[in-house]
Amino acid sequence: MSEIKFKPCPFCGSNKLKLVKKKINYKDKKAYVASIRCNCCNARGGTVINLTIPYAIKEDVEQEAVDRWNRRDENETD
Repeated sequence: MSEIKFKPCPFCGSNKLKLVKKKINYKDKKAYVASIRCNCCNARGGTVINLTIPYAIKEDVEQEAVDRWNRRDENETD
């Protein structure tokens, strides 16, 4: 993934965000998990696992985690 652009944390407004990613075993299968975490208030975006996205590679999982974090209510201006 090239430069990742995160919207600020919707809870505390911080820009200190991190893409958390790791390999795990899930139901006896190897899986890749990613989510976004705020380093100030510890809010976390939706966790994405490659088993829920057919044929996903880790970049797809990471991008979906970023997309979920950046998703906002239509009434917000960010």
